[in-house]
Amino acid sequence: MSAASLRLSPIQRGRTSFTRRLLAGAASTLIPLILSTLPLIALSTSPLAHSFYDPECCSDRDCRPVSADDLEEVENGCWKYLPTGVKFCGKQVRPSQDKHWHVCLSPSGLPYCAYIQMGF
Repeated sequence: MSAASLRLSPIQRGRTSFTRRLLAGAASTLIPLILSTLPLIALSTSPLAHSFYDPECCSDRDCRPVSADDLEEVENGCWKYLPTGVKFCGKQVRPSQDKHWHVCLSPSGLPYCAYIQMGF
């Protein structure tokens, strides 16, 4: 026995041992529980990221946030997405509802919509 455990009464030693077992059991139960809920938390927040995208613009994979520097207003209310050169005009240009800029492109790069900060 260690010197520290000799100073403890038998009851205190029993409590210490019980506490260690209790904590070890709690950890072995809580860690898998926490790890199993992390994917659920991640899945529950992903719809919020797309909650304001209009269905005709996004099918939960076509839209993504971009830098304001990636979009340039060109003519007649049209906006050019500089990395690809595609233009968004008319009803394709929509106000962003989360204070960020977004573009929605088809897998082949065709423009669906651009969400911009109006009055920027």
